[in-house]
Amino acid sequence: MGNIKNNLLFCENERRIIISYLNLVEKNGVLVSFKELAKSSQLGRATIYRHFGSVRDIQTKINRGVLDEWDHRLRREIDRGFDVRRVFKKLLVFIFLHQTVFRAGLRTGSVNYFYLLICSFKDQLLKMWQGYNADIKDEAFKMFAYEIVAILVSWGERGFKEEEINTLVSRIIWELNSAKWLPRRIIKAKDL
Repeated sequence: MGNIKNNLLFCENERRIIISYLNLVEKNGVLVSFKELAKSSQLGRATIYRHFGSVRDIQTKINRGVLDEWDHRLRREIDRGFDVRRVFKKLLVFIFLHQTVFRAGLRTGSVNYFYLLICSFKDQLLKMWQGYNADIKDEAFKMFAYEIVAILVSWGERGFKEEEINTLVSRIIWELNSAKWLPRRIIKAKDL
């Protein structure tokens, strides 16, 4: 479950609720009730309602925590000097380490979660597409991001296998390099 168990932003009861929620989604699929959460977390329903108004609030809190953690890691990578291959590999490793959270997101229809992760380094990717106006670059980024989301969703549906990470990084770089959605090729292999 990655660092969810150790996240200091969650109080002990929230942590228990979140871990129970992730375990239930993993075991039973999308439909998780507060009654099941209470039994699994060994907390009363009133305690759960005190922390979360709905099951959707639990998923939102999880998403926020994981996105904040990724943002922190990404900033460190940018400070080291942005290398697109290294960042995408770190992103895939990050997803792999938090796969329970991402599987829960997929099962509850939170595919935009992947899009938000990719958008976190949009500015760095757009810098690579020099020579195009902002409208073309924004449209190209959206198309690229949706392509990557499709790759990540497919990976999740196959079970987030660790041995696929390097192949996926190569495919993502190929997608970025092919730039099939732009008028001409914009990234040279030497830049990667």
